[in-house]
Amino acid sequence: MTGSRDNRSLSPVFLIWVVSGLGKRYLFLFCVSFVATAAIFFLSGTALGFLCTWILLLLPTVIFLCLTENRLSASLVLFAAVLSLVYQCCFSVNDALPGSFFAKTEIMAEVTSYPGNTDSGKYSFDVRIDYNGKNVNALVYSESVPESLSPGDTVHMHASLYELENTRYFAEKTYRKARYTDTVMFAESVVVMSENAGLKMRYIPVFLAKCFKDKVKEIYNERSASVVKSLIMGDKSGLAEDFRNNLSATGMSHAISVSGLHISFILGLFLYFSKNKYIKLAAQPLVFLFVLMVGAPQSALRAFIMQMFVVMSAFGKRENDQLTALSFSAFMLCVLNPHCVTDSAFLLSFASTLGIIVLYPSLRETLERFTVHKKGYLRKLTVGIVSVAAVSVSATVFTAPLTAYLFGTVSVVGPIANIILNVFISAVFSFGFVNTLLAFVLPSVAKVGAYIIDFLVGIIMSIVNALASLPMSEIFTGEPVVLFVICFICFVVMYAILAGGKKLRLPVSVISILVAVVCAFAVMDVEKSQLPHGEGIRFDVLDVGQGQCILLQSGDRVYMVDCGGEYADSAAD
Repeated sequence: MTGSRDNRSLSPVFLIWVVSGLGKRYLFLFCVSFVATAAIFFLSGTALGFLCTWILLLLPTVIFLCLTENRLSASLVLFAAVLSLVYQCCFSVNDALPGSFFAKTEIMAEVTSYPGNTDSGKYSFDVRIDYNGKNVNALVYSESVPESLSPGDTVHMHASLYELENTRYFAEKTYRKARYTDTVMFAESVVVMSENAGLKMRYIPVFLAKCFKDKVKEIYNERSASVVKSLIMGDKSGLAEDFRNNLSATGMSHAISVSGLHISFILGLFLYFSKNKYIKLAAQPLVFLFVLMVGAPQSALRAFIMQMFVVMSAFGKRENDQLTALSFSAFMLCVLNPHCVTDSAFLLSFASTLGIIVLYPSLRETLERFTVHKKGYLRKLTVGIVSVAAVSVSATVFTAPLTAYLFGTVSVVGPIANIILNVFISAVFSFGFVNTLLAFVLPSVAKVGAYIIDFLVGIIMSIVNALASLPMSEIFTGEPVVLFVICFICFVVMYAILAGGKKLRLPVSVISILVAVVCAFAVMDVEKSQLPHGEGIRFDVLDVGQGQCILLQSGDRVYMVDCGGEYADSAAD
């Protein structure tokens, strides 16, 4: 009895159940304080900057909690902040690589992924380097690789190592580190010293992912295979660049990034015949295997942890608190890899989920008032459309300011695209997943199903391309005033959704938005009028097939800026 109780207490599943049952808001405050301190630590850069930012952001929270006699909550916030600071300092010291490491030119490493093709024609694969007892994960670019290269092989490379840095144009260090890559290598030669005799346990998800992708290529045509791989596995390597750009313009990039939507689909396949809580629990290891197969991206891990909260709350007969689940998932990801807290994928994933948690119930309740007079199938269809629209708008309100700031663009047709494409994307994901698994057993039957998938993919691509070609399908937010107006509009929409039954909320919201837009146009006109005539700069972006080429004209002078292709090309040369 004692042994079984000890094993249970060490179980991650039991830990989540216990944590989800403890004072929910206390856990929320602890997790938020821990994650916020980590974000401040990585963004501030200096000790003084950290201290000033922490005082401005978290100290008012502590003072407010003390004034409202929530001293336990205030103590938790302070404790979490101190704990987080100590953890980030220890992590940073252990994570740093000395200059002598980057001076190495001959590398022995263990391959951890199958090689893939890049847009520039090179090969790329991941390796693990043992450096003074420390594992260093590296992304390798090479002109050629052995055909039999596979995870577990030991390779010898003549290579140059690239130290990751954040610049004002691209936070490469944050981007790579958040995806568990410590450095980038450019190998002149790759020689296999010893092959993996047997498949190691840790490479089983990688092997299964490759088998799945190979089967997708086998049963679908090239166009459908690229879309099915991206929708199911988050593998964008085969997608045409134009289509990827159109997905971004229509706000549908989340469809090819494994997230809560995909986790829900996978779990739904297991729960199609039964909603029994034991089946939900039994499905979790398989869902986690899928998360590992797609590379364990932050959005997928976040969705898995939150899903575990739902399952464990059912066993503990407790009400699932979504805010607590969201904050705890952020805390877990921060502990696993603190670099992720300032990464755009992390921010957008949690912002969209937070928007759905906060705004979706009120917005759906408001929109469903228009469906009360509908009956039968028409009512079900209308309710379905309302639900999708409410989810899309709720997520957009919280992510639009981030997207505008981080990427300089915001999709206008995003909510419409989500409503139209949700059914087709759900069908391609669910049927494509099942059909690909069927291909391992009954390939002839799966070939028939591939025709249906190809038809649905054609519809998806046609709708995406059509919406992306609409005038003003996306707004570019390079002007600070445009960014301010987008943030203001999102704030007004949030107020309108949460204002409840106030009669003036809709007129006030519409008038406020119109005034803000008119003021923005007025400010931009004034700024243009203040430019000396003939001394402005005209930018033209030329389509050169690869890389980026910009033509600048100012008066009688003309400048050509050729940005080249991947940084790997220039670094390797």
